[in-house]
Amino acid sequence: MKRRLSRPTSALFGQADVSPDAVDHAIDDLVTGKASAVLRTNHPIVQQVRRTTDINLVQIARRSRYLLITVEQHGDRGPAWHYREITPRDCVFSCPGQLPPSIEEALNGELLETLVMPAVAMREVRINHVGDTGDGWLSVQVTPTWIEF
Repeated sequence: MKRRLSRPTSALFGQADVSPDAVDHAIDDLVTGKASAVLRTNHPIVQQVRRTTDINLVQIARRSRYLLITVEQHGDRGPAWHYREITPRDCVFSCPGQLPPSIEEALNGELLETLVMPAVAMREVRINHVGDTGDGWLSVQVTPTWIEF
């Protein structure tokens, strides 16, 4: 059965020398044991990615044949940015900042690296919508490229 993962996820796994098939099999083991299809921070695969990449991977989930990640990166002064793949069509990048509404509108359709350059490989991730959350953070709806494994 074909599965998919985003290019940012593929790049992160590649940096950590983690096979998407190994992740998929680990999730299969959880599901077989009647657990949810989510690898959390205490799982050895997640710990390996965190250790080798210095990226704070919070979880790897599988929904509808897609591997989806959540990353919460912190800096010296608290949260620096978050990236969450909720569904293949609902991915959100959040970071502190403010933009004038005209700039928010102009960024629609642009690559995420036009706005920020996070540590995870975000090339080919397109901005769908930029919004201000009202608490000093930007919520950026994005669309990554998905690949089969």
